[in-house]
Amino acid sequence: MARALLGLVVAANALRPPANSRPKLTRRGADLYGGENEERNKNIASLKNAFYGSSESNVRTRSRETSAPATAGGLVQDVPVCRWSMVLLPHQQLALNVWQPQYTHLFEELVRGPEPWLYAHVMLPGGADNLNNPDYDLADEASRAPRDGTLMRVRSLKRLPNNNLAIVVQGLARIRVERGLRATPYARADVRVVPDAEARIAAGGLAEALVEDEAYRDLEFGAPPAVDDVPPVYQFSRAAVAAGAPWDPLDEDVAVAEREVWVGLDDLLKRLEKACPGQVPTPTQVLGLLPPEASWPEGFGLAAANARCRDVQTTAPGTAMAPARRYAAAPGGYPAHRRATRLSYGIFAIIGGVDQAVVAA
Repeated sequence: MARALLGLVVAANALRPPANSRPKLTRRGADLYGGENEERNKNIASLKNAFYGSSESNVRTRSRETSAPATAGGLVQDVPVCRWSMVLLPHQQLALNVWQPQYTHLFEELVRGPEPWLYAHVMLPGGADNLNNPDYDLADEASRAPRDGTLMRVRSLKRLPNNNLAIVVQGLARIRVERGLRATPYARADVRVVPDAEARIAAGGLAEALVEDEAYRDLEFGAPPAVDDVPPVYQFSRAAVAAGAPWDPLDEDVAVAEREVWVGLDDLLKRLEKACPGQVPTPTQVLGLLPPEASWPEGFGLAAANARCRDVQTTAPGTAMAPARRYAAAPGGYPAHRRATRLSYGIFAIIGGVDQAVVAA
């Protein structure tokens, strides 16, 4: 929960067509025509099919709900590593437009393999400019490369006419790179899942925490909606059944920190509303994590907002109407320590300010 409290503080050469049909040059990467030349796009698509093997469709989605495979001690071996300059977090979900050659190559290979489509995201300072910089070589444990990141899952991939890839990805768990295997054309590594300290304590050890992660994964990481507006935090899967015991009591220190995050968020939203009346949306993507057993200070507005969203979902489930469109209430039986962990990452979808320290905390 320390990461959530910290966040609240931060918050207060291309194929050339004939000259007479050449479009305006709008270079993006190696494409001088910004994806606007249809002949070039068709030629590239043909080359991709020859290289990777023909694809049945330009759209790839997961055919079933499957958890990540069980691993010994949390070790996931020989996974692709995406090293953009941004930080992605567990419980985060987002749509990406992939155009860099090394990463279109990564995802094209990944989705032609067996499910689940897993890869690791590890932030690289400077992004693609430092991919071949020995100072950031993951194979060198003494390098300056960050080694903490997130195990990600591709939920859908669509090939666009300009040969970019539109993908929806979800962050499953925090990981650390154990061994870098290669750097080009894209990185691969052995990585290990690292449950939070609170999760290890609540479950009774590392092995138990990893088993618990497996048990809850299909519940926590539901399929994204079939719309362009993808919620930045996972919805709970309505098709999955909650495992485990009823709401468990939190460690006292975690419970205090969790409450402070909610009270701080409520205060922040009130200040923003005062400065920009009518322009501050209800943070429905995390509101369903509000502790049901907590007592709140007088004037705490998020409790009433949570009740309104819950009423809408009860009377009209699946509604697309605001403010409950992104609302995802934690189901009965969901452990309190998992709720707190989800909040500690999900809060950054509201306040921003995420950096490498969050995933390394």
